[in-house]
Amino acid sequence: MKLKLSFLFIILSVSTILGQQQAKGIAITYTLPSGWQVMQEEYGSILLGHKTIPGLILLQEHAYNGREKVLTELAAGINSDGILLQANSGVRPLNNNAYFATYQGQVQGQPTKAAAVTSLSKLWQIGGVMVMTMVRSDLYNNSYETLVTNLANSIQYRPFMDTQAQQWATLVKGRKLVNIESYSTSTTTNGGYGGENSVSSSSRTEVHLCSNGWFSIANQSNSSMSMSGGMGGTDRSKDQNKGLWVLMNIANTPVFRLAFEDGEIEYHAVEDYANDQIYIGGKRFVIAGSNLCQ
Repeated sequence: MKLKLSFLFIILSVSTILGQQQAKGIAITYTLPSGWQVMQEEYGSILLGHKTIPGLILLQEHAYNGREKVLTELAAGINSDGILLQANSGVRPLNNNAYFATYQGQVQGQPTKAAAVTSLSKLWQIGGVMVMTMVRSDLYNNSYETLVTNLANSIQYRPFMDTQAQQWATLVKGRKLVNIESYSTSTTTNGGYGGENSVSSSSRTEVHLCSNGWFSIANQSNSSMSMSGGMGGTDRSKDQNKGLWVLMNIANTPVFRLAFEDGEIEYHAVEDYANDQIYIGGKRFVIAGSNLCQ
């Protein structure tokens, strides 16, 4: 299980917001616990903090497909980016298709305890939201478990696509996005074999966005090195990923949400669109027909 945290155990001076909140980067509403504040909100995650209560609360999307995948991920704990937490109790089922677990370990070298509730959405085809609280081990008590349980119970799932997003999606639904990049260089040598040496590489990425909601990404890269004496070689690698896609309207910006089969979620904002070309992450993708989405 991976967490998306850019900072831990810090306090920001922000205004307190009470009541039911509509998340900006997740298709949910939730009830903000009294006294807790939104410290950071990104695509797929929300970080909450409190001015006087130690620790933090993280709401994070997941794309786990079914109960068995949730149980496996919760039992596996967390080992990434300076966070090492191991489950110290069995996973316990709750109401509303949710599961509870507690953890202990270290966060950036500091002894830490945590509690998490992971739910599966009945509205979304796969996935849901995990709510986790982490606090220094000597400050942990059962109130944190109640806190995350109540917060998880307050979550209401919403459809990913509003009317505007549905209109945007018609431009790419059932088609593919194609990005092609190439690079080459050459040098002339006088010694050894002599002649001209050249190195070239190219990559092609195809993102098939099928009308049934499934996507397939095919990456192909080629690199070659040749010398005038005839020596050379070619190395080719291929990779392919699949999952579910939607196009969301986040702050009036089209954003692709890709939920991969391994449970990971990626967001990619559209920077520009013109003449059947889309720019994402500084790269140009051409919209073309898809032979996989028939």
